[in-house]
Amino acid sequence: LVITDPQYKKNTFTMYKGLKKTLPISGLNKKYSTISYTSAKPDTASITKAGYVTAKKVGTVKIKIKADGKSFNVWVEVAAKKAYQAAKREIAISKTKTKYSQIKRMMTGFYDCSSLVSRVYRKFGVYFGSKSGWSPTAAGIGQWCSSHHKVIASKAVDYTKLVPGDLVFYSYTKNGRYKNISHIEMYVGNGMSVSASSSRNAVVHYGYGTSSIVMIARPLK
Repeated sequence: LVITDPQYKKNTFTMYKGLKKTLPISGLNKKYSTISYTSAKPDTASITKAGYVTAKKVGTVKIKIKADGKSFNVWVEVAAKKAYQAAKREIAISKTKTKYSQIKRMMTGFYDCSSLVSRVYRKFGVYFGSKSGWSPTAAGIGQWCSSHHKVIASKAVDYTKLVPGDLVFYSYTKNGRYKNISHIEMYVGNGMSVSASSSRNAVVHYGYGTSSIVMIARPLK
């Protein structure tokens, strides 16, 4: 009697365009287990019979896995390489000691929501206007994304539509700025965002929130 229990620990899998990875399925028996994979969008991410995924273009795709009579789905998020790197950088920053400050937003260890996004993307050669100096505001970044045709949604969408590096814009009150934008976060994958939070006085890595979203942009495709 052979007992197996196929499992994949996460329901999402982040990659960048051109990357190749394998889905780590546990609970199988090397000799007796049978497994198959199907990509719903092979032009976005294809998968071989052995479970090797190739990211082909930016987007999201569902991969269906059948193993020993058990079926489950994995969402693959494919970002542009620089966007993927920016998301990883923001996650790394969230694990360090940081403080929220609008006055010191361009100084080491200090960020506000927009300077975090701008400063991180600048490290990978992506600019929202000026290539140096004071980072633009959240509304300024939003206006730049609109004028450069980077907007992918004008309201909240499910995280399965997003890829690492996407920018999420929020409006909490009328402030006279572009679309009344008052806050920006970066979606970093796996249903999570990173933000410089004034209420927590730090850069935090937490669940993607859909309330009060007025725009979502994808700087790189």
